Amino acid sequence: MTSSSIVINYTNIYPAPVASPNAAAQLYGVNLLMNGDGETGPCALSTTVTPPTLWSYVDIITQIAYNNSEYSALTPTTPGPSNRGKCYFCGMSSPLTTMSQSIDLSPYMTAIDSGNVSFHLSAWLGGWTNQNDSAEVSVDFLNYAYQSVGHRTTLGPVLAADRDFTTSLIFRQTSGMIPINTRYMTVIITLT
Repeated sequence: MTSSSIVINYTNIYPAPVASPNAAAQLYGVNLLMNGDGETGPCALSTTVTPPTLWSYVDIITQIAYNNSEYSALTPTTPGPSNRGKCYFCGMSSPLTTMSQSIDLSPYMTAIDSGNVSFHLSAWLGGWTNQNDSAEVSVDFLNYAYQSVGHRTTLGPVLAADRDFTTSLIFRQTSGMIPINTRYMTVIITLT
């Protein structure tokens, strides 16, 4: 289970990039990911599946309400972010679920190619009680031909021992430099 901003065991086919309004406006210091917190669109309030808005996904994943009594997993008082909204992403009962979002970074290409643009990746990652349910969040940087440049950056997984065998969300973060020649980035969430 995961919430907040930002893998696919996938082929080399990436989803079409979304037009992030923040990227299009060349804004710095803001979240470029759209619906990174599961708050855009409806939240499942029962056993129904509500696929995440603005994400490409493989297998069953839902935006689920914190107070969903059918699943009794995360609640508004479960350890996690103090500023949580009303929803989070849940892999349901699938053994492995992935979702991804590609973002067009071409508005930043001059600054990126000067080697002066950094990124910050953060997420609240968690799982259920003593199970090793886990989430990973990764980012791939791609050139204009969708070929990887640089290295994949990954947060997680957060396993049961990391959570003291309780249902909770744990904050993870990392930073780095966006590789020269990057034109797109793909954020990938894997729920196991």
